[in-house]
Amino acid sequence: MSLHFNKELPLLFDRTRINYSGDFYSTDTEQLFKKNVKVKKDWRWKDAHIPYKFNSLGYRTKEINEADKEFVLGFGCSFTEGVGIDSKDTWLHTVCSKIGIDYINLAKASTGMDIQYYNTLLWNNSNLPRPKYVICQWPQKFRKSFGFNEDDGSILFNDMSETPTHDGKWYGKRYIMDTGEMTMNTIAWYEGFNNTWKSLGVPVLNFSWEYDLLDDTDFLKHELHVIDPEGVGSMQARDCQHDGPEFHEITAKKLLALNVL
Repeated sequence: MSLHFNKELPLLFDRTRINYSGDFYSTDTEQLFKKNVKVKKDWRWKDAHIPYKFNSLGYRTKEINEADKEFVLGFGCSFTEGVGIDSKDTWLHTVCSKIGIDYINLAKASTGMDIQYYNTLLWNNSNLPRPKYVICQWPQKFRKSFGFNEDDGSILFNDMSETPTHDGKWYGKRYIMDTGEMTMNTIAWYEGFNNTWKSLGVPVLNFSWEYDLLDDTDFLKHELHVIDPEGVGSMQARDCQHDGPEFHEITAKKLLALNVL
């Protein structure tokens, strides 16, 4: 994943997916699909069509100005973006359909807690429409992006798996081994995200599939709900690296049962 920041645009943007439409995306590749069709008898995805359509900022969602006056703003990683499944099968679409409200999905593949925080600050600074609710699926806390200045004046955000050698070594031997820095960032990104929306009067539903996301930070004031779609086989999406529609359906059901929205 690579995202860019440019002061002329309201949010971080994905140059490679601006206004992109296609049948494959990210780890859900055509090559993998053809391989699985050959080796997997009666595979559920054999005749399935998964449309990927991205807006002018590279997000798998409608344009921001096309959203209804009342809408939910969703954040998360590739699972919420819906890699390997139809966008209509994601938990965010299901939740919003059940409560009868429009939504914007800002989830992006490979992103960590930092990207959710940065886009929240940019949403506020850019005076974008105020959502009725915010729902954030918080990714694993060890994910981190590194920023680099580009010749055109923009800033490139690369996730930890794509960083130059010196950053990759620091990440692997320092950041995820001695977790002090990680814990400090977790506190800053999580609290900064929630305090920003609180200052705007927007209710936030925080959840994660990760049980240890806020370990050692139980003093944080903003509640995190851990959702466990138990009983569902993992990696059932078409790319075999993400969870399938059943996982999202149970997640949506449990989020709605919280009676927060």
